[in-house]
Amino acid sequence: MYRSLILLIIFISACASKIEPKKVDSSSLFKYVADSLEKRLPDLKISCDNGDQYACVDYAQYYLSIESSKARHEEIQKGCDDGNKQFCHVLAKEEFNRGNISTGENKLEALCNSGEPFSCTFLGRNQLLKEMFKRKPFKPNSYLKKACALNFPEACVRLEFQIATKRKNYVENIIKLAHDEKLMRDIALMDLIFYSLAGSSPEKARELAADLCAKGVINLCYRKYKSNELSIAIINDLCESGSGEACYAMGNIERQNRNTDSSLQNYLKGCSNLHTRSCSEVSSIIERERYDYETSSKFLNLLVQTRDTSGSMGFGTSYHKQKNFNQAIPYYEVVCYLNFPPGCFLLAKVYDELKKIDEAIKYSDLACRYNFLDGCKLNTELSLKADNTEEASKSLIEGCKLKDFESCLRSCSLEFLNGEPEKGINSLKSGCGELIGTRKECPASFDQKQVAQICNKSKNQILRDLAKK
Repeated sequence: MYRSLILLIIFISACASKIEPKKVDSSSLFKYVADSLEKRLPDLKISCDNGDQYACVDYAQYYLSIESSKARHEEIQKGCDDGNKQFCHVLAKEEFNRGNISTGENKLEALCNSGEPFSCTFLGRNQLLKEMFKRKPFKPNSYLKKACALNFPEACVRLEFQIATKRKNYVENIIKLAHDEKLMRDIALMDLIFYSLAGSSPEKARELAADLCAKGVINLCYRKYKSNELSIAIINDLCESGSGEACYAMGNIERQNRNTDSSLQNYLKGCSNLHTRSCSEVSSIIERERYDYETSSKFLNLLVQTRDTSGSMGFGTSYHKQKNFNQAIPYYEVVCYLNFPPGCFLLAKVYDELKKIDEAIKYSDLACRYNFLDGCKLNTELSLKADNTEEASKSLIEGCKLKDFESCLRSCSLEFLNGEPEKGINSLKSGCGELIGTRKECPASFDQKQVAQICNKSKNQILRDLAKK
């Protein structure tokens, strides 16, 4: 009897696990944030009409992020056609971030050449991202130099970051730039300045945060405290005062306490105060726990409009989870184009699921070359599936360089299969390193016969992978 009851419970559980989760309408959550942003629009429009370039960018971004409709795009396009270069910049940036890379980049290049500093800075930031994973010293790029010469403070700050090691007065320069009234309006950049200073001069960073907090940079009010001075009451008060960073911190605290609804409400407050990590958390919760992809995409659209490529990655993963591969591809292409290895890796995964093996190998190889171990492992599996042992050998060697012992062992096996025993011995030596003589795969002496026996186990797995092609 008990056995029958247990079997019935298992059967019911198995059936329940196959039931599609019920979608919950969370549209009121986005309305809360949209209403907060909508209230800012009239003042931004007046400032924009009076020649404030920052207000023009903010107005166009928020106007499109609240409702990405054809009518709103046409209105911003008309402003662009009438000579508002900041409106043109927002439209070009949106095109880039939605996967029309060459078209968007060409438009941004043309705007930069015409003296539009926002476009020069955007291209300069992208250039930094492209270089980030090449592990080479940064060189001040021409886009940021041009924007800084146009008296655009964000570009000057980013140039200062690049050449920090060459400047003795780096801290003083950054603090001076941070007091630019235009720069104070860029919440994300203010956070970046604080973190860059905190690494080398934490006291100076807190002094700057306290100074700018008093001048109205609410987000930095949270940062003027030392961690041991913060209490939940202080963080909550700062959140209620408009600090998106504090609301994000409160959201994290409530999540750790498993108070999901309270956590979501705090992230929403942070998002309505233009804290992008809070918006990202809201989007993730709505998708993961409420299965409301439509509302989740609205928050991602806000990120696409206001924070460049972070929303693109979110859209890519969202469409990927829904198996909408063709919609995921252009968003992954954006982040891969900027040499962000997880974007390349996920792009390879999509092409593998679409059975486009050559494209999958191309992008997994790219992720591997940017020192992303999962990319190297995926490239190995895909290459063996395609009977391309030469490509598999390269990715195993790269994985071995990244201190992955399994890659070193498999590289050893593959080299023996390819008739290159010396290369196999070198791979195993590289993987063992300081472990020589301390584990069975790492003998004290590396004679060919002994290494062949060690690598033989991994060789059988490679042969099985080759047989699957």
